[in-house]
Amino acid sequence: MNKNIVDNLASLSRFALAAAIFYFAFQLYQINQNVPAISQSIDRVSRQVEPSLEEVQFILEEIAEIRKLIPSLLERVDRSVAVIDDTQRNDRYPRLLARPSRR
Repeated sequence: MNKNIVDNLASLSRFALAAAIFYFAFQLYQINQNVPAISQSIDRVSRQVEPSLEEVQFILEEIAEIRKLIPSLLERVDRSVAVIDDTQRNDRYPRLLARPSRR
């Protein structure tokens, strides 16, 4: 009787192994079927990324140019504030340009 149980378990384990191999092969087949679609998606996305990278490069160059202008703009603002303060101190113009008081 023991030999009969061992033979049945051996047969069952072989069947389980065959089922596992079959399932693995089926999954590989499914992956193989999806590879062309995935490849097309990657190609489509890479065609969209390249122009975006060019736009980013253009934007970075523009930012660099703007950063070069900032010191001269700050200098102009400082000069303008000095002129406005001087004008207010000398009462050349009405107090319309005066800074509002903070309460």
